[in-house]
Amino acid sequence: MILGILSAVALPNFLNQADKAAESAAEIAAKSAGNAYAQSTITGVAFNVPSGISQGVAAAPACGAGKAGVTFTTLAAKFEGLGTQAVATVCGTGVEITQDAAAA
Repeated sequence: MILGILSAVALPNFLNQADKAAESAAEIAAKSAGNAYAQSTITGVAFNVPSGISQGVAAAPACGAGKAGVTFTTLAAKFEGLGTQAVATVCGTGVEITQDAAAA
């Protein structure tokens, strides 16, 4: 009986760890791509978009009035199991996660 209670409590927590790991990996990948892009704009070194990442243009409000930014979105094929992919936005040399990843 004690084992049944422990498994009923612990099993859902254990299964959620895989989802949390995928979410964290997607957010780290998006932010890392953004950091690499920001560094390339400072150093003048050519930037190559990493596999599993899509590069786009941020809406103006994301970077302030009249300022455009660059977004880096994780791709579902690379981070399967996520209903919402992570998005990092680069404004100048600042990078932040503007959309958290979430499990499906």
